Amino acid sequence: SADEVWAATRPHFDHLSGKPRSELAAELMNRCLDWSENPPEWLLSPEQAACQKALALALAGGDQKALHEACQKVIEADAQLMLREEMGQAIERLRTQYRLPPSWNVESMLASREASLLARTELTDLYLLQCFDQMLQSTTEPHWTRDRHGRVPSRYTSVGAVQVMNATTWANYVSRRDQIASECRKLRAPHEKAYWENKLNGVLLTAETANLIAELTSSPPLLEEVNEAWLLHGTSHQAAFGITDKDFDLTRARPAGLYGAGIYFAESVSKSDEYVKGKVDDSGREIFPLLLCRVCLGNVCYVGDDRFDKRKLEEKCIKAQEWHSVLGDRKKFRGTFREFIIYDNLQVFPAFIIYYMRQY
Repeated sequence: SADEVWAATRPHFDHLSGKPRSELAAELMNRCLDWSENPPEWLLSPEQAACQKALALALAGGDQKALHEACQKVIEADAQLMLREEMGQAIERLRTQYRLPPSWNVESMLASREASLLARTELTDLYLLQCFDQMLQSTTEPHWTRDRHGRVPSRYTSVGAVQVMNATTWANYVSRRDQIASECRKLRAPHEKAYWENKLNGVLLTAETANLIAELTSSPPLLEEVNEAWLLHGTSHQAAFGITDKDFDLTRARPAGLYGAGIYFAESVSKSDEYVKGKVDDSGREIFPLLLCRVCLGNVCYVGDDRFDKRKLEEKCIKAQEWHSVLGDRKKFRGTFREFIIYDNLQVFPAFIIYYMRQY
């Protein structure tokens, strides 16, 4: 048995030092893996023993931050294999506490050494990257608006994509989505495909390719009853990092915005591209960032003309809670774009960063 092996090995192990001791420790650790046994305490280094104690205390408590930090210390001490049972328990605890999707790699999120439980993973699958490019092609609508500076690009080409896994932002988003689902049921908010086709001027341009991307990345399906949608948000490289690190900052929302001080999204890359800021890479290419977000639209206030009061729109969504979002349909009466506005940053989860180039 393992106990007999430990009893026979320890006296010899205690008399060793330097390289022979390290080699025997490595061999014994391999035996632990083969036998699916936890290593005895005397086999752990002082640092690893301290990690084990901290992890045990964090598991006994209920503090997410303490558990996160304890797991990171285990990784820094390279003690994952030695403490695999405790780490397995900790990872499942974190997954449950944050309500994380099953496909999210919690180990990579811990290994990122971010202050929060977060990972940004570069996507490399060629077919998946082609899907991002196809999304840009299928949502291109080369219309000029007053928000456009310079010429209107005729084409956009994806050059890379990153998946964002942010535990805190996701947990807050899912909790708010649950609240909105309850409110939508009470309001009997419409959400069917026919409602989008007949009342909201059509299904989203992003729907088909975004749902395929979600399927390929094993992302949870959208909740139809809350009008959850995949939408685009143009930004700068610095802001894309900040938004995926923390969240959208509503204090930066402009009261002078067409539909008030909210967070604006589009179904068309051509519209989102009006607000991006590029950066020239080492090869001389100007690269622009675009966020692909899950947005919980809830009960949608449809605005199909320019006879509206932006302050009343804000009030109905924020204070009266009659609506959860606004759909400004300037495609209908201006021939340009539909815009989607929320006034609560908990209603959006930035899931991907798409990097692209413009062509004229």
